[in-house]
Amino acid sequence: MEATLNDKECALQIQLTPAPHDRKIPLYDIAHNRACDKGDDINFSLIPYFPPDSERLKKIVTQEWVKIVVSSLLNPSHFPTSDDIERRDKWVSEHVEVEIYEVGGIRSLNSVVRIILDGRCEMLKKNQ
Repeated sequence: MEATLNDKECALQIQLTPAPHDRKIPLYDIAHNRACDKGDDINFSLIPYFPPDSERLKKIVTQEWVKIVVSSLLNPSHFPTSDDIERRDKWVSEHVEVEIYEVGGIRSLNSVVRIILDGRCEMLKKNQ
């Protein structure tokens, strides 16, 4: 027998409320995401559970923020040295391009990070 939820039960499980503005919270508490890669590029979307939170996400999700978040993909190990981090950050600032688009229908942000995966190959070659 298949269990189903009626509309009232569904409404109780999904509570669409705005993110608190007075404290830091994990990003996954206010948005879910979709991600993929194609060639040397990464594409990811942040989709807020409460659509008006997209305005707040736009203040946080900047090109600089995205570069910081994805730069760890270029770490040569789980324990990079300060030289590794300096070399990585320099490479990211010189080569990685970030484009951020708004997706109006679902009020999400779509980020395209160009050349990041090629950078991983280059960074690993330099550390061998």
